[in-house]
Amino acid sequence: MTALDAEFDPRAAAPRKRPAPRHESETSRTQKVLTWLNAQPETFARKVHTGPMGEGGHPDIDGCQRGRAFKIEMKKPGERPTLRQMARLRRWQQAGALVGWAESIEHAAQILAHVDDLTWRNPLSGPGASA
Repeated sequence: MTALDAEFDPRAAAPRKRPAPRHESETSRTQKVLTWLNAQPETFARKVHTGPMGEGGHPDIDGCQRGRAFKIEMKKPGERPTLRQMARLRRWQQAGALVGWAESIEHAAQILAHVDDLTWRNPLSGPGASA
């Protein structure tokens, strides 16, 4: 192939298409939130893994800060917990745990901002600590 042929070859002239931007996965968001949570003083958090043999609906993150249990369900932006997940969050809340769902570290921080208020109940109307 000569230089002239290469100049007019449609394969050589076609610009490369960039892949469409992907949204960050729920797994990646969960890992970032876990890293942030475990960097907080007097806090321990872990990912809850449920498999085909386990019971579903459990919140993704199980943790404790300064003696208070918290449960956080991670979601992609715009998604809501399933009915089963909401029922599980409400059950934990009735038992005294701090609960909510989050899309980001900011939402997790909003939930944990209430860790010392034992009377506060998240209305579970949106991610973070909804009013």
